[in-house]
Amino acid sequence: MEKSLARFERDAHIKAFFSDSPKDSDPPALYVSSKWRPPINTVPQVLLDRLPRFYRGLKKLFVRSQGEPNLLPFQLRLLAWLKKHPDWIVANTDKNLGPCIIERDQYIKDALVHLNNKNIYQILSPQEAATAAHKIESEIREWTVEGRKKKVLSDMDINCIRSNTGKNSVDPHGYFYLLYKVHKKELTTRPVCSDVASITNPIGKWVDLMLKPIMEEMPTYFKDSFAFLELVENIVIPPGCSTFTSDAVNMYGNINTDAALSVICAYLRQNERRYGHYHAPTLIRALEIVMTNNIIRFGDIYVRQISGTAMGKPPAPAWATIFEGLHEIEFLPCFESNLLFYKRFIDDVFGIWKPSPIQTEDDANWQGLIAEV
Repeated sequence: MEKSLARFERDAHIKAFFSDSPKDSDPPALYVSSKWRPPINTVPQVLLDRLPRFYRGLKKLFVRSQGEPNLLPFQLRLLAWLKKHPDWIVANTDKNLGPCIIERDQYIKDALVHLNNKNIYQILSPQEAATAAHKIESEIREWTVEGRKKKVLSDMDINCIRSNTGKNSVDPHGYFYLLYKVHKKELTTRPVCSDVASITNPIGKWVDLMLKPIMEEMPTYFKDSFAFLELVENIVIPPGCSTFTSDAVNMYGNINTDAALSVICAYLRQNERRYGHYHAPTLIRALEIVMTNNIIRFGDIYVRQISGTAMGKPPAPAWATIFEGLHEIEFLPCFESNLLFYKRFIDDVFGIWKPSPIQTEDDANWQGLIAEV
């Protein structure tokens, strides 16, 4: 509790110090955390008097005692059994369906099914992974130097990226784990990378900020389920028309990195003036650093992802959405007479199909759409 109260006190002092200042309505998305606090003589005396009384009253409500568990006896026995049997582990399931329990050996085997795929991953030695981390850190620093010279990166962005890159360099790589698809008839797994503390995460957040406005301009984009409900709320489906859905199989894994870089980077160069919020060479270089340097750790195994969207990286959703969106800009006009509605959220599509008067033509158009999607 003491740490929480100390943080609360600092927050209260800061709020009081800036209470008469205009509110900053547009704070920067990237910033370096500060430990600054106002000089004590600038804090109102009434606040200094009331906070200790508040703390004393609060502490009376939180007397350490033996709590009553809200778990059933068999649940407590199961947890105790799991603690004594490290050969069983608790894993996560896909679609937020909760935890599952699986043998540790089976979990490792399931992970190696993915990591041994030489088309997607390259096995590295610990030394190779460490050397790669140092190289990536140097590339990021050189990128910030160039960005400062060209005056296309703010001091706040540079300081934030450098500070957090340095902190993350202690343990520089993302961590691989699995989500079990228990909702499928045949049990399979989804590979995931926890990237929140990797060496490329800070620059990845900057790239994500740059790509989001572009992603939002894609013709089939919508933000979330609430936005989707607004889009379809007043739609009346004409007689004879049909709704359809589509779900891409392993969308991230099937996006070739080199092909996506080629398409997205060309679009960034061509539309730099149109969007106006980014410097194309700087963004493209950052995109290359992030999407081609996904080194992942699983136990004592290190791998470099050599194909597919870099798992877990902050710009991965925007990257995938833009890549597919640019493809849609090319093929959707071909089906304009059949598609009354077509929207996509990353890899999930919902549409309304108006059939062609001639059945053979309609069949050909439908199969053509399937081939493109």
